[in-house]
Amino acid sequence: MDRLTEHRIVWQMLPLIVAAFAVPAAAQEPWLSRLSARHSVGEGIGYSHSFTSIDWFLPLLPNGETTMWFADFRVIVSNDSEFSSNVGTGWRQYVEKQNRIYGINAWWDTRQVDGFAFNQGGIGVECLGRIFDIEINGYTPNVNDPHQQALMFTGNNLLVRTVNALSGGDFLVGINLPEVLEFHSRILGGGYYFDSSRTPDATGWRGRVETAFRDWLAVVMTVQDDELYGRTATVAMELRRPVEHDSNVVSQSMRHKFLNASGGGSDNAILHRLADPIRRQQQIVLTQRIQLATGLANIPLTFIHVVEGAAGIGTFENSYGTITAAMADALAPTSIVYTPQGGTFNENVALVAGTQLRSNGPRQTVISQQGQLVLPFSGAGDTLTALPARINGDVNVASGTVLNGFNVVGTVSATGVTTATMDTNRIRQPAAMDALILTDSTDMTLNKFLLDQSGGRGIRIDNSSATISIGTIEMTTDDAIEINNGVAANAVNITDTTITSAPGEGIDANLDGAGDLGLSVQRVSVTSTGNAVSAIEDAASTGNLTVAIANTTASSTAGAGFTVDGSAGAGTSVVSRFESNSVTGAGAGGALFTDLMFDAVPGGAADPLDFRSLPIGSSATRVTTNGLTFDTVIGDVDMGIINIFNQTGAGVFVDMSPSLTLGSQAGSTIDTLTSPALNLTDVTIALVFDSVVSTSSPTEAAVFDTVDGSLAATTTVATDAANPPFSYTNIPLLFAVNFGNTTIDSLQGPTIGNNEIRAGGVAGLP
Repeated sequence: MDRLTEHRIVWQMLPLIVAAFAVPAAAQEPWLSRLSARHSVGEGIGYSHSFTSIDWFLPLLPNGETTMWFADFRVIVSNDSEFSSNVGTGWRQYVEKQNRIYGINAWWDTRQVDGFAFNQGGIGVECLGRIFDIEINGYTPNVNDPHQQALMFTGNNLLVRTVNALSGGDFLVGINLPEVLEFHSRILGGGYYFDSSRTPDATGWRGRVETAFRDWLAVVMTVQDDELYGRTATVAMELRRPVEHDSNVVSQSMRHKFLNASGGGSDNAILHRLADPIRRQQQIVLTQRIQLATGLANIPLTFIHVVEGAAGIGTFENSYGTITAAMADALAPTSIVYTPQGGTFNENVALVAGTQLRSNGPRQTVISQQGQLVLPFSGAGDTLTALPARINGDVNVASGTVLNGFNVVGTVSATGVTTATMDTNRIRQPAAMDALILTDSTDMTLNKFLLDQSGGRGIRIDNSSATISIGTIEMTTDDAIEINNGVAANAVNITDTTITSAPGEGIDANLDGAGDLGLSVQRVSVTSTGNAVSAIEDAASTGNLTVAIANTTASSTAGAGFTVDGSAGAGTSVVSRFESNSVTGAGAGGALFTDLMFDAVPGGAADPLDFRSLPIGSSATRVTTNGLTFDTVIGDVDMGIINIFNQTGAGVFVDMSPSLTLGSQAGSTIDTLTSPALNLTDVTIALVFDSVVSTSSPTEAAVFDTVDGSLAATTTVATDAANPPFSYTNIPLLFAVNFGNTTIDSLQGPTIGNNEIRAGGVAGLP
């Protein structure tokens, strides 16, 4: 429901509201209500159109001869058919000793102007006398909507119409003139002050002359002047119809008379004066400004319009029919090419450097001197499967370009590009080709996207830096994201993305040259057939590989969950973050770390790294081969709480890592089928487990070879071991191991409980 409809409903309900408060006339003292119609011609403070108002002044309770509590309802219609209203209530009290009336009133005002709706609260005080009157009013617009804008296209430009509501106040001091031939008049003068945080103030003077004939006709002439609105003048004529609810006062007029000093005079004159009209600013004070939308460099923003089927020149009124035609326009390098009606465009598109290609699907905003502006017609729908603009063809992006809001059925590519953004797009490549290709490009951004296709790879990044976020990749034929870096230093950041790669790898990063590669993966879910997340130094690599992975879930049917391998290259591989990740399934190992350094702050000595938590597999879905592998690794690693369920490989496997200190926290569990739960060689440990279980291992349940440090397990179960369950080789005397409540079922000895070892249960103790 719009505000205009709300206002109309309120006005329709007012008689019912008043009737609920009103007291039957028979029970009241003499009282006076008034209907009036007023037409005001000219300009005033904050308005430029003449207007007509209908006013109903109504006492709410029975009043004595010297008091009145009243309501006042006013509907205003301007000559350009805009509606306003004033709803108020007030109290007036006649003080006989001072021969004056004191009053206070409160108001709620509304105003409609060109689609804008404003609200305002107001308060006023009065001091009315036989000769002198003083009236003071204050106005405060609703703080939620004192500043509003409307935008419209014209030609290749965007016009911004800004409307501000001003707060402030005014006062008038008046002199009541003697009555002449049943005309009673007043002369008033005063000033006003209005301002807002976005406009200059309006400080000025005001003069008014009023004259009324009997009770039914009044004429008001007003002149005011200030630097914001200039000098303005209005002339108003008002027809009044007083309704006097007592036969004794029907013939009385609304003269401005009071009791004289001796107490004589007409009581009915007091009654009429209590019902005088309230004099205040009826229209909410507004400023309006229409200007060209300008960028931060104060240069007008320009737009080239494209509408399917059109054949014009790119203006809003006469649009191009193809995107290619828009790119040939001389304005294209500095403009937004806009499809205000969506549409289908069957063409290959080559963006011109500096161009922004935007559709009406997402809510499109631009930054301007007038603030952040929302483009007209935008926001038609940003659901990625139902975008209103479609390109059947390939799109080549260029430096400094934006592609926003399109369903592209083809390949999107960038070669040698610096800084480009692709936002809120769907990309599909049904042919045997990659969907998105970035080559030798820097600062590329892919945000809020759906990439679903059945051709080649989803995203291929060659020697490029990119940020990929808030997306979904659904692959049916190849890798989801393939990264190859060889020449220059580049970084690829992937966040908040869901990846499904049925036949290939999820994220496949390869360093194969002298250029460094940084890979950051955060809040990503990967399901794949091959490795879920893989970062590898190839044999030709001499650059350095840095990997940071956090809050990521990996699942692979045939590959590993996480793989970081620097063994083939000549550079240094570093894991700077591996935190709060999980592996829900893997066919070739849960998390594999080979020939690398764990270093929270890369550079210099290895800084400690905390995994926080790392669940790998479950009792229902075990990963295959090693749960965790550390091979030729350097660093100080706290694995936090690990829970590993695996088969046909060690739960935790460590080899050739004399510079690795490996720890875990209470709450950790290892449950391994057909392999040792722990197979540790050449490492320092500080491991804590709630439970260590090895079932049907063909060798030992736990192997320790050249291991220093400590291990404590609350519960240990080793069953069906073919060899002695625990094997110790080259163990220092200070090595501390406590397997807690242990159950051993070895083929070389009987089941032993409560840490009592018999019948060849332990081999190789020092």
